[in-house]
Amino acid sequence: MLNMADDAEAYFYNWYNGIIEEVNAIEDDAEVESRKMKLNGNAARLSLVFQVLKWATDGGGMQCVDLESVQAAIRMIGYYEETYRRIQELIVANNIGESKEAWLSLLGNTFTAGDAIVVAKRVELSRRSVYYALKQLCCQPNPLLEKIDHGTYRKLCPSKPAAPCTIALLDGETGGAGYQSAKSAVCKRRKSARP
Repeated sequence: MLNMADDAEAYFYNWYNGIIEEVNAIEDDAEVESRKMKLNGNAARLSLVFQVLKWATDGGGMQCVDLESVQAAIRMIGYYEETYRRIQELIVANNIGESKEAWLSLLGNTFTAGDAIVVAKRVELSRRSVYYALKQLCCQPNPLLEKIDHGTYRKLCPSKPAAPCTIALLDGETGGAGYQSAKSAVCKRRKSARP
């Protein structure tokens, strides 16, 4: 067994305590991603791999895992986490999937998480998928949903885009800037009309 050097151990636990604080700040347990709670084990294993690589290239000893190896492992975990986040955003933004589209279309303009779970059973979506989709659809760069209260959501834009011929009927807010602008104007109007 190879232990961490004192400074490496302090750095490692300081990093992991930050993750624990972040997870503990989440009020709804359904929103906690179990993946984050496993990062400490992954970082420790990667630290050992980096230390062994240093030893194999005559760059370090095998008495303990040093600070440099721990820092390299944490940087790699950070890279993987950022990549995971970007991939998830792309998946949700570009294609929420047929079953999720069907699920979203069956929901009213304002709904609760409980309503979303009941409707999800009809399209064979798991409860976990519902909570994940709700979070992602609220947080993506152009969100489709808004969380208006604990467990209560509102659709921000129509589920189906306006036909090109109906865009001309908008009240002139877009100034003829095109379809995307017209769609944005509709969403902005809906946001400003909320109580």
